[in-house]
Amino acid sequence: MVVYMFRAWWLGRKLPKLSSEIKKPDILLGSSVHLLAVLAAYWLSKYYNVPFVMEVRDLWPQTLIDMGKLSPQHPITKALQILEKFLYNQAKRIITPLPNAHEYIISCGIPREKVVWIPNGVDLSRFNNNVYPERSNNDFNVMYVGAHGLANGLDTLIQAAKIVQDSGYQKIHFILVGDGPEKPRLIALAKDLNLYNIEFHKSMPKNQVPSILNKADATVFLLHNIPLYKYGISLNKLFDYLATGKPLILAGSPVNNPVQEAQCGLTVPPGDPRALAEAIIKLYQMPPEERKAMGKRAREYVEKYYDIRKLADRLETVLNNTLTQSSD
Repeated sequence: MVVYMFRAWWLGRKLPKLSSEIKKPDILLGSSVHLLAVLAAYWLSKYYNVPFVMEVRDLWPQTLIDMGKLSPQHPITKALQILEKFLYNQAKRIITPLPNAHEYIISCGIPREKVVWIPNGVDLSRFNNNVYPERSNNDFNVMYVGAHGLANGLDTLIQAAKIVQDSGYQKIHFILVGDGPEKPRLIALAKDLNLYNIEFHKSMPKNQVPSILNKADATVFLLHNIPLYKYGISLNKLFDYLATGKPLILAGSPVNNPVQEAQCGLTVPPGDPRALAEAIIKLYQMPPEERKAMGKRAREYVEKYYDIRKLADRLETVLNNTLTQSSD
């Protein structure tokens, strides 16, 4: 992270000198892939004497605390909290995709009016050829597409696949697409459980995601049971799932629940393989027309609230207003 910070700062200063097509920025936006990346953006804003805007995608270091990676009393935690508050105070605007993140940010002493909510969204043009699988054997594909890491809760999905298999539902298949540090262990777990209803596929380019999701009858999205989600969720793959027009099972209890809001699937508690398995079986047993109606509502929901073009317009308005106020 430290190397990334200094490299971003160094390149940011050099870019206008490397190409005549790259002009001095009008505004600097630092996104919290981690706080040191945002710090580099702040330094560059001072270098160019332009307004600094902070995008809070993840709450650092609170995310690490809630995931059990850092103790609240650890010196690194304390240092990150100091840096976090410093960056909040220096930013002209704080943009966040999390609907309730303002509650956390204002607890750090930041004025509410400084925080703007702009969620993640989806390029709907990538999902304009959605189809439902045509099969004669009544197979039912439950699909997960995304990272295979500790934060993704995929053990619950594999244990649910075991329950479905043991319950005799041979037509239900699980397809996991993606890579990550947990993938070898998850494959080994599926093998230890003697699962024949699950497939693991490698990660694919983003432009191929719509075509693979078209092979799904339902998608699944899993969260851990951690306090962090009281500030909400806004993950890109969730909106990809909804845009593909298939019913979605959400295993989690975030403060905002698009599945309930759109009535486009089922919700079960986090970390509960049996509840997840029962929801999958329930979807499988539904009439196809009912599942298609769920998928239709999912698509209409993202068209209304999460079209990336509309969200880009909102971001442009916020940045232009920031520039105008900074020049007053």
